Amino acid sequence: MSLFRRFLGPQGKQARQGQRRGTEEPEGAGGERQAVRLRSLALGTLFSHLVPGGAYEFLDLGPAIGPNVEFLSHYVRSVRVGDLWATLRATAPTSGPERIERALEPLIDPGSPQRYHGILTWDLLNYLDREELKTAATALSRALRPGGYLLALIYYSAQMPAEPLRYRILDTDTVGHEAPQIRRPAPRYPQRTLNMAFSELAIDRSYLLKTGLQEYLFVRPEPPREEPGTPIG
Repeated sequence: MSLFRRFLGPQGKQARQGQRRGTEEPEGAGGERQAVRLRSLALGTLFSHLVPGGAYEFLDLGPAIGPNVEFLSHYVRSVRVGDLWATLRATAPTSGPERIERALEPLIDPGSPQRYHGILTWDLLNYLDREELKTAATALSRALRPGGYLLALIYYSAQMPAEPLRYRILDTDTVGHEAPQIRRPAPRYPQRTLNMAFSELAIDRSYLLKTGLQEYLFVRPEPPREEPGTPIG
């Protein structure tokens, strides 16, 4: 039983990987940048495992967005905002695994591993090369508690926004963002690459959206419980 489901009682359903489609709905018109509403099935699944007012600790690697922190505060005890992209941009033009380690170090306490019940990476992983992805995945996996979840959005379209989007949580299964004006080629990391990078985690759910975006909800497996009467050693 996962870290979240133990608070749900017998009604919690067994996790399974699924393939479903979400929708992306543009809003607004004219010369203004359009606001886009995206149904996030993975985020909805994550919130379904949370008990409002629970003693959860979350790490949000996106920028500091007040409404997101306010929304999450109804469910979790604390939210740490990492703004990883801003940190990485400040180190440009350097690149490589070392800059990822330096950027994540303040967010991950080596003296308190497996701290977070949930980690939101949004679409940030698409902007890392393979070595950086592996470094980030290893560090984030070890910062996740057993039974905890990590959310990642991976582009499988040929193009993706030039920079990570600023996702705003609108409700438990809907996010919003501004329509990007500039795009760049997407690395289109296959699931095999993600599985190898997040070797300490397992894919709990996977949803393919109509927009060419794939949502992944990773979970850190809980250690098996010893059966009563089982001899040790």
